[in-house]
Amino acid sequence: MISHTEYKRLIGCPDYVRNEAVKSNRKILKIIWDREDGYPEHAWGYIQWSVRPYRLSDGCDGTRDGCAHFLAKHFLESINLNYFDIYDLAYFDDDREPTDMREFPDSYWNEVAKEVEIPEVNKRNFRKLLDDLYDMNHRSIVALLEEMIDEGKIQFQGDF
Repeated sequence: MISHTEYKRLIGCPDYVRNEAVKSNRKILKIIWDREDGYPEHAWGYIQWSVRPYRLSDGCDGTRDGCAHFLAKHFLESINLNYFDIYDLAYFDDDREPTDMREFPDSYWNEVAKEVEIPEVNKRNFRKLLDDLYDMNHRSIVALLEEMIDEGKIQFQGDF
């Protein structure tokens, strides 16, 4: 049974989020878009709900992108590749600058790390991560990473 305080905090949380949290024995995160987190003014006060910690194969719910980018960074650092450099290659063109995740402070990545279940680094888990990134509409980075796998520039233990 949950406390009255927890019940009040979860008012408005969709049933499918509650069900996912219960089935997977995880917590529910209430996200309120505000100025402090850099959201545009027209979105201030918007509320989203998500299950944490993020696990591979959770897919897209509109709040998990940072978690997936954190894991991509983690996986690639383990084989001495820089995710930010690869990300820039995937998204840079003459018409727009890529989001420079290098500018995100360490405190951002440290907070994201608290919301992520870090899996074993291997090919199978990297494939699951690519599937999540694709589901989150980060298709250009996925295409480039798959190309790098095909070229042998990315190699992990295990099978793809």
